[in-house]
Amino acid sequence: STPWAIDHGMAPIDFEELVSVAEEGRGASRRIARSRLAETYAALGLYARAVEIDADSDRETERFDPGRARRQVWLAMRLDRPGQASRHADRLARRAASDPLAQQLVAAARVYAATRDPAVRARISAVTPLFDRREAGGLRFVERPAPARHR
Repeated sequence: STPWAIDHGMAPIDFEELVSVAEEGRGASRRIARSRLAETYAALGLYARAVEIDADSDRETERFDPGRARRQVWLAMRLDRPGQASRHADRLARRAASDPLAQQLVAAARVYAATRDPAVRARISAVTPLFDRREAGGLRFVERPAPARHR
């Protein structure tokens, strides 16, 4: 339930507008809405949905988006797709050399992709961050605080 998720701080307060702009918007507003929507789905653990949105964005634009590229590496690891993680990491390494989080993701993805043990891959993906502190704070900015629970 979208209203419940918004009221409980699980989805951004503008979630319904994000969906609308991501589907029907144009230009920069559509790109921004899709990125925020993919971030939201990734943060909620709806990895396949985030991958779909990013794939649609890739088909729509040739423009390199470092956030989307990082998300693609991270999502491939979370979905246990070592080959995809490696390919996305190679692309990210070529395009985002000055981004410390991107470099951390690239290094993690290379170890991840070279590891045969699924349990070790799961540990690597579990401790690899998707967002830096600023980005994580930005996610919290558009959420309502969860209501207090009474005993």
